[in-house]
Amino acid sequence: MAIDGLCRWEVSTPASQRTSLMALSVEDGFDGGPPVMPYTVGVDELSCSKLRGKADDNIIAEITRLESALTVTKDDLSTFKLRYNGTKDELKHVERELKRLVPNVKKAQNAHSTLTSHISALQSVIDEAEHSIFASFCAKIGVGHIQEYEEHQLKVAEKKAKRDFGTISKLHD
Repeated sequence: MAIDGLCRWEVSTPASQRTSLMALSVEDGFDGGPPVMPYTVGVDELSCSKLRGKADDNIIAEITRLESALTVTKDDLSTFKLRYNGTKDELKHVERELKRLVPNVKKAQNAHSTLTSHISALQSVIDEAEHSIFASFCAKIGVGHIQEYEEHQLKVAEKKAKRDFGTISKLHD
């Protein structure tokens, strides 16, 4: 019998027979080293039982550790299942909302497109009216159309505002 190869003993003759040490040594009747005295065998058996006890303690400790790890893993699994189911439910809700909102978005996009084209048409009418109203003024100041004059005036006003802001900020410093 052996525990992890640490303890080994063999009995080559039945315990009920008595064999002299001389007979064993002459007949080559034993395996391994020479036979040991009974009290030495008892000490070896005691140390092997202590080793067995330590091995048992180690195995019990490992089982306890594994059971604890299993409990933690089961708790984690339960938590992940709850989160997964919650996420699945949320996904279903979002998909239902999406199906409900898609037609509204399409209607809004169509309305936007219609309004954009209508605004563009109105802007053309306004531009033509401004051109005819301001044609003589534009000829006097030397610009092609009123929008060109407005753009020029806006740039001049922006430059003046930046210059004035720079002067004011320098005064406060």
